[in-house]
This record gives sequence, structure tokens and C-alpha cells, in this order.
Amino acid sequence: MSTVQSKALTDSFLAFASQASPILHIHTNDDYESALELVEYLFDLADDSENDPLNDLMTIISRSIEEYESNQEELVKFEQEAQVITQQQAKFYKID
Repeated sequence: MSTVQSKALTDSFLAFASQASPILHIHTNDDYESALELVEYLFDLADDSENDPLNDLMTIISRSIEEYESNQEELVKFEQEAQVITQQQAKFYKID
């Protein structure tokens, strides 16, 4: 990659990171809601193909959402309770 290409790529990334900062580093519920809305929008827009760059963007944003959720006590508690319920249902529906 040439110096010109490297500079162009770096400049593009920095511009993207500046615009995307609230969804790449979620700190508030508003940022969280915006990230969820963006993933939903991208999901509808992206092709069902490994090569669609929008899928990479969804992956990046999804990781940010997961990190935010893992630090929210209410969401962690809800997920733990749901896990217990799922395990109980699995035992209930188990057929021998």
C-alpha cells in the first residue's frame, strides 16, 4: 500500500470513528438505542453475503452493544434469569 493510500485510509477511518464514536463506545441509554436502531437499519440494508462490508460494520456495532449490555446490571440480571428459565424448560420438556 502506498503512502498516499495509507493516508487516505487513515483519514477515512478517523472521519468514520469521529462520526461513529457514540455507537462504538456506548456510554448512555440514548447511545445504546441509537446503536440498536442502526444495527436494525443495516440488517435490512445489507446483502446476505460474507463480502458485504455492512456485515462487518454490524459486527463492530454488535460487539459494542454486547459490551454495554454486559455492564448493565438490570440486563445482566434479566439474562441470568432467562438462562435459568430456559434450563428449567429444557428439563421440563425432556423426553426420555
